[in-house]
Amino acid sequence: MDLEDLRRDHDEFTGKASDVARQLAFAGIALVWIFRSGEGREASLPAALLFPTVLLVSALAADLLQYFLGSVVLGFYVAARERQLGPLSKKQFENPAWLPWTADILWFVKCGLVIAAYVAIFVYVAKLF
Repeated sequence: MDLEDLRRDHDEFTGKASDVARQLAFAGIALVWIFRSGEGREASLPAALLFPTVLLVSALAADLLQYFLGSVVLGFYVAARERQLGPLSKKQFENPAWLPWTADILWFVKCGLVIAAYVAIFVYVAKLF
């Protein structure tokens, strides 16, 4: 196994985790909706579920930011490399270590928010029983 194999495996794992986190965020919002009380205009969210709902919505915002800012950073980097090497260059080079930091940080934030939200939902459900 070489570094390229490790990078490919890492990308696969983080991509799958992103997909699962996004699906869990949507499912969590649906789960919170199930626990709302009242009907129609009088329906309200229990106060204990407001925090996990905010966490889940924040996770979805972090998901968008991860891909948006990742593409912006990469776009600027590619444009700078094209100016340096020429747009059709096939020359090999090493990318700087800082390049994926924005997307990586937001990936951790997104996954952390989803985990925290599910812990809060679990605590709420556990108190019901």
